Amino acid sequence: MMEAILPYLLTGVVSGILAGLLGIGGGLVIVPALVFLLASDGTEHVMHIAIGTSLAVVAVTALSSTRAHHLKGTVRWPIWVRLSPGLFIGTLTGALVADQLGGETLRLFFAVFELLVALHLMFKVQAKPVAQFPKAFVVFALSFLIGIICAFAGVGGGVMVVPLLIWLCIPIKEAISTSAACGLPIAFAGTLGFMLTGWDMNTQLAAWSTGYIYWPAFLGISVTSVLFAPLGAKIAHALPANVLRQVFAIFLLLLAILMF
Repeated sequence: MMEAILPYLLTGVVSGILAGLLGIGGGLVIVPALVFLLASDGTEHVMHIAIGTSLAVVAVTALSSTRAHHLKGTVRWPIWVRLSPGLFIGTLTGALVADQLGGETLRLFFAVFELLVALHLMFKVQAKPVAQFPKAFVVFALSFLIGIICAFAGVGGGVMVVPLLIWLCIPIKEAISTSAACGLPIAFAGTLGFMLTGWDMNTQLAAWSTGYIYWPAFLGISVTSVLFAPLGAKIAHALPANVLRQVFAIFLLLLAILMF
C-alpha cells in the first residue's frame, strides 16, 4: 500500500513547497503529476480524474491557508462575499461542461492555461487599477468566468483572483489572503461537480473513487502539501522574489510543453 501512495505523497511535497513559495495553488503541479501517474496505470478518464482530485486537494489547502490568513486579520471578508457566488456557480457550471468535453480537449486547455500563467509570471502583466469598484453584475461575471476556468484546469484560482483583487485596488497582502479564501467556493463547487458528473462512471473508474475524485491520491497529496507549504513560505522569505518567479515560470513552461 505504501508503494502505491508514495508517488502521491511526493507530489504533495513538491506542490506544497511551490505553493508556499509564490502563493500559487498546487493545482498547476498536481494536475500534470496525476496525469502522468494515472496514465502509467492505464486508468481511464485521466484528465477528468486529475482535475477533480486536484480541486478536492485545493479544498484542504485553502482551508489551512485561509485559517492562517484570517488569524492575521488580512482576509477582506466583504469582498469575499461579493466574489463567492460567481466563483461557486462558475466552477460548478464548468465541472458540468467539462464532463461533456473529451480528455484531449481538457489537456490542451490546461497546457495553454499553464503556458499563459508562466508568461504572466515572467512579464508580471497587470491591468491598471480601477477608479471605483465595479457594479455587482461585472464582479459576478468576472468571478463566474474565473470559476469556469478553474473547473477546466483544476486550480484554486489564485493566479487569476490575486490580479483581479489588485485591479480592484486591494493591497497585495490582503489580495493574497482574500484569494486564499476564494479557493474555498472554487474547491467545494469543483469537488461536488466532479463527484456528481463522474458518479455514473464508477464502474469504469479505479477502486476508491467517488465520481472523478480518486481518494488515495487526494489523501497522499493533501497530507504532505499542507505539511510542506510552510517550508515553501520560509524559502520564499530567504530568496529573491524575482529569482523565484522566473524559476517557477520556467518550470511551468516545461510542464506546459509536456502537457502539449
